[in-house]
Amino acid sequence: LKGHTGWVYAVSITPDGHRAVTGSEDSTLRVWKLETGECIKTLEGHTRWVRAASITPDGRRAVSGSYDKTLRVWNLETGECMKTLKGHMGEVIAVSITPDGRCAVSGSEDSTLRIWNLETGECMKSLVGHTRPVYAVPITLDGRGAVSCSIDETLRVWNLDTGECMKTMEGHPGWGYTVSITPDGSRVVSGSWDNTLREWNLETGEGQKTKEEHPGWGYAIPITPDDRRVVSGRGDFKLRIWDLDTKGCTSVCGMEGMVTSLAAHGANIVVGEHSGRVDMLTIENFRLRLGVVTAVRLWLHENHDWDTNLTVQCYWCGSRFVVKDKWIGQKMTCPFEDCCMPLKLNPFVCDNR
Repeated sequence: LKGHTGWVYAVSITPDGHRAVTGSEDSTLRVWKLETGECIKTLEGHTRWVRAASITPDGRRAVSGSYDKTLRVWNLETGECMKTLKGHMGEVIAVSITPDGRCAVSGSEDSTLRIWNLETGECMKSLVGHTRPVYAVPITLDGRGAVSCSIDETLRVWNLDTGECMKTMEGHPGWGYTVSITPDGSRVVSGSWDNTLREWNLETGEGQKTKEEHPGWGYAIPITPDDRRVVSGRGDFKLRIWDLDTKGCTSVCGMEGMVTSLAAHGANIVVGEHSGRVDMLTIENFRLRLGVVTAVRLWLHENHDWDTNLTVQCYWCGSRFVVKDKWIGQKMTCPFEDCCMPLKLNPFVCDNR
């Protein structure tokens, strides 16, 4: 998906999985229709990089955080900016929305978290405790707590009702960049500049790192709905899938650009890259490193007839090439020298002739 002209720092997917919202260094957000890859809206208003984005549970609004030190609330149907939230003294790097859609929690370069009422735009609380910028603020399933990750090398667990810091978790010897809460709400997984992922027990605060290192700094680590796998994106141009039971890496997939943001919904993954490009993958394609494609017969306008050949479009590089009938349902490799990625042809073809 192409449209942004700067690094894509934020990705969020609507609860129904049909749309994604991305935020970029070009100061805009874009709304994408995932079925077609079409950009259906461009949201303009921020004056500096958009660093964070989160979508309300009803899929109708999004909240963005920017280096212009503000948050904005957007109507995704109209593209209108409904509110601008001001209060942070530094760049806004992280934002999450409570499960009831009424409040947002933000994290900033000013080392604080803030809780916002999305209806009134009021800052309800400022949470103080971190000594360095806050880079991630996922909210617990019950909406009453949040976990923050900071480059002060700590994670903190907060009570959103009282604003109290309930627990401080230490263990990363490097800057903490990202954290996600497992769907069952019992654990969190964090990523750091120390090249590791760590899994933490929210009740005890105990952490355990992965068996293998992940080179490059980390930007995002969404967890699959089955609580068993985590997808990590890093600055080494690679995505990885990790098994939370064994703490080992099970799959590695090379990307065209440096991974700067990442979101998962069911089996689908949306990836933001430093080039401004947005990619879509599936867990199965990722796990097998196969691009599943369907052969089609194209209508040739100049001949006013259907093509005699079947063609496919490479899942990885986008190039189109002719395939033979005997290849249908088989595994193959993209014939283009700059790609050469593995493909699997569906056992059926799209043939309107």
